Amino acid sequence: MKPIASAQIIGEKDVQAALDKLGAAMAGQNLEAAVVAGALEIMNAAKRKAPYITGTLRRSIHIGGYTDKSPDFDPSGDLAKHGGRYNDIKGNKAERDKVEVHVGTDLEYAPPVEFGTGRRVAKPYLRPAFDEELEAAKKQAAVALKKLLSKVAK
Repeated sequence: MKPIASAQIIGEKDVQAALDKLGAAMAGQNLEAAVVAGALEIMNAAKRKAPYITGTLRRSIHIGGYTDKSPDFDPSGDLAKHGGRYNDIKGNKAERDKVEVHVGTDLEYAPPVEFGTGRRVAKPYLRPAFDEELEAAKKQAAVALKKLLSKVAK
């Protein structure tokens, strides 16, 4: 039996090379930078929600793992204002197709404030910030990925 139709793809190798380039650009540190752009929404909300006495708790809330070796891509500009440096709460993990970004503080008294103790009533600020800003964080990460995609596609 003869095939009804046939097709020949011209430039298959070029298309594959372009897709590989695109995949590489949207992975690892670039993907992490986009997720960090979203995490900034959560971090800023947590700072607004944190109880205020001296301001130390609010100032200590940051995105973990960022050092002067952080990727340059930052659509929000917030990391650049701080020179890309934060104290480490727990290092972010960036693999080719998976990213883990941490928002929090390394202050010793932060967990008792968030969760309470036998003597202290809880004053949650991190979890409510996460719950309230998750959708905004997703949108911000998507915007960052679109910007990166448009840069790579040129």
